[in-house]
Amino acid sequence: MNQNRDEPCSQQSGQNSDTSEFAQQGDNSASQGSQPRALTSNRWHRRETAKKETKATIMVSCLNINGFSSAGAGDGIHNSKWGHVNQLLRTSRTGILIISEAHLTERCCDELEKLFARRMKISFTANLDNPTGKGGIAIVVNKQLTNWHNIQTREVVPGHAMLLKTKWHDNKDLIILGIYAPNVSSNDSSESADFFTTLHDFFIENPEWRPDYMGGDLNFVEDAIDRIPMCPDNEEVRSAFDKLKELLGLRDGWRNTFPDKLDYTYCCSCNIRDPSTDGVATRIFQSRIDRIYVTDKLLDQARQWKIQPVGIAGVDHDMVSVQIAHEEDPAIGKGRWACPDFILKDEKLALKIKELGIKTQEEIARIKNTGRSTMSNPQKAYHRFITEAMDMTKERERTIKCMAHKKESDLNKAISNMSKDLEMDELTRSRKLADLKKELRSIKQEEHLNTRRLIAAKDRLEGETVSKYYFQTNKESKPRDVMRAIMIPEHTPQMPQANTPTENLNPQDDSEIPLMPQPKYEKLSPKMAEMMKEYHGKTLQNDGIDVDKEERETMITQTLSNLANAPTEENKVKFTLKTKRDEVLKPLWLSKNDSAPGINGATNKFFKVLNDRHVEDERKGIPSFDIVGVLTEVFNDIEEHGVDESTNFNEGWMCLIYKKGDRNLMSNYCPITLLNSEYKLFTKALSIKL
Repeated sequence: MNQNRDEPCSQQSGQNSDTSEFAQQGDNSASQGSQPRALTSNRWHRRETAKKETKATIMVSCLNINGFSSAGAGDGIHNSKWGHVNQLLRTSRTGILIISEAHLTERCCDELEKLFARRMKISFTANLDNPTGKGGIAIVVNKQLTNWHNIQTREVVPGHAMLLKTKWHDNKDLIILGIYAPNVSSNDSSESADFFTTLHDFFIENPEWRPDYMGGDLNFVEDAIDRIPMCPDNEEVRSAFDKLKELLGLRDGWRNTFPDKLDYTYCCSCNIRDPSTDGVATRIFQSRIDRIYVTDKLLDQARQWKIQPVGIAGVDHDMVSVQIAHEEDPAIGKGRWACPDFILKDEKLALKIKELGIKTQEEIARIKNTGRSTMSNPQKAYHRFITEAMDMTKERERTIKCMAHKKESDLNKAISNMSKDLEMDELTRSRKLADLKKELRSIKQEEHLNTRRLIAAKDRLEGETVSKYYFQTNKESKPRDVMRAIMIPEHTPQMPQANTPTENLNPQDDSEIPLMPQPKYEKLSPKMAEMMKEYHGKTLQNDGIDVDKEERETMITQTLSNLANAPTEENKVKFTLKTKRDEVLKPLWLSKNDSAPGINGATNKFFKVLNDRHVEDERKGIPSFDIVGVLTEVFNDIEEHGVDESTNFNEGWMCLIYKKGDRNLMSNYCPITLLNSEYKLFTKALSIKL
């Protein structure tokens, strides 16, 4: 019973909240190596094809969730493990997740897709005899990260194997095989061997469905090193699997990356008779039965092979994941840093910033008394303050995050060291590893539950209210645009002149037909950024923005002289007065907390928190740092003396927004500038004065 669910559960003309499509042209770079044979008009007006803009990297994971619901959790969708799976997709940034022992039915799948419509696209195959109690494979596509339109699925073995084909990066096919193999026992291994033989025969008959990626719970290991205590698995099963693996050209990526490492994805215990004591002893068995296989081509592009617990109650397997990068993946940096909200509550950081601010406050007061100079002025003093304050914030953020994950990091190191200690007795090592894994899983589970509690509390406070949170939860979440290449301007093909003589051309001789110049593309991100900066800088100059200062003043005077309404003398006097503290405080409180900051990373909330602490310290009668007072002095200094160029006060971060047309042309991007929060406060203060 193949559950192929190609239609979105919430039809909105293909524009789900997280999967907007972009119209873009075909791969221009692919045509560089070939020369056009004839100059025809339709070559200049090629039809654009609609493509989903997906990321050039994709995280693919596999996890055995051990059933639909946890023991004692109750029945129904809201009590199932799938709410935790939804959170796992978000926190781990997984693009495609293969789930074993899904225990899904058609009705449950429909309800899940409606409940998690913003993120999940689910395809599944269920066990024919017992769909809710045995086996089952589900492949979940994260709509926010991966192309989910027009995916194709094919069931191979009901409840045990299914294929999914999707488009990935420049419309290339990516075929994934999800597996939940039958159990192998010491008494019976025929079912598992027959299962892999069935897969082998299927791909011989259907070579177009041969996968690039295979993952899931295979319920056996290829090598004894992947079990503790070490022991080989059934030869018949391994032989059948080797034939399948050879046919598909797949390799165990984790073992290929870590040839000597010992790690396991499943742990179980059983009671056996101890001959030495004639009693019952509990033995721990661990194995790496959850594995990922990829083709040689994908193996070269694969990175971040991981085995890690997920923190979902009732899940007794670890998740195996890998990130696959496209061979033409552009270099993408860390992005623009912004001061996080949680760090503003840290008392140690608050004390350091207060001490630094008081010194800056005293320095500005001293400058007012002794006189201003180009080397010593309020602007320079504030620039030093904000630079050091943001450096302190970044350092403290790193420290807090390291402290939060220190115990987890220590446990991972202990597990790694324990696995390497081959001198230790296997039974003892297995027991100690199981204890460490149990502790690590407990930490992950607590983190997972804490995240859920925070989300639930926020939803209880702001859900179903007129708030940004409420609108964002129902808002279309568009993926990030990635510039893959930019056409170099001097190599842009130009249309031939309309009066080009063609009547004397010999149509049988290709050498007489004029050839179009071939475009060249830049694919390195730093060079693309410089090209965009230079292009838009020249555009502003050509549009008359960058003109001579004297000419600009003359034009302003002429324009003002034509105005019928002139300011009164009283208003003129008001305009000459210095900016007051209240005129800075008011726009600060009117500003949005979550507005994007500029290059320095200081947010509006950062300044609001500093002002709140100043008010509280004044109430207590202790020394305080008045950030609003400092900004007032800086703004007045700028009004009187202009911006000090060394402070980069008016420097902005240029962001490019795609408009329409060919994505490789610089002219098809509109630049916007993210300015520092202080600059925006300054302009708002001037507006209030006006």
